[in-house]
Amino acid sequence: MRLLITACTALCLFASNAWAEDFTVQVPVRIENMPHLTAAHVNCNAVTATHGSAGSGLTNVPLTAGGYNGTLTVAFNAAAGHSRIEATSISCDLQATIRAADGHTVDSGYMALPGSYTTLTGQAVATYSPGGSVAIPH
Repeated sequence: MRLLITACTALCLFASNAWAEDFTVQVPVRIENMPHLTAAHVNCNAVTATHGSAGSGLTNVPLTAGGYNGTLTVAFNAAAGHSRIEATSISCDLQATIRAADGHTVDSGYMALPGSYTTLTGQAVATYSPGGSVAIPH
């Protein structure tokens, strides 16, 4: 059985409207043949030059029959005490909840997702790209 998860590098688009979010990120996501996923979301973080966080946001993946193929929008504001100009890059990753064979669920971070899925379900993940980051031009 072929299983596939891909969360590609994000494309950052900054809102020009004063009332819009500080960061709007378009993230292509492809998940195939993973019926044991009960939930998934894309988490994006605006990273500063000192590797701190200037803000973060997440969007749920609308899974259907263990899959999704499309582009999700993650929009969020700078964290309190920060401005969007402090961010030097945005990184995004995929996180998911897996239902094990015995029925219990496990939340899995992006780096552990393939191993966790295989351990809990017995199905190997054929291809996995956990996410990526992109520099913000100023």
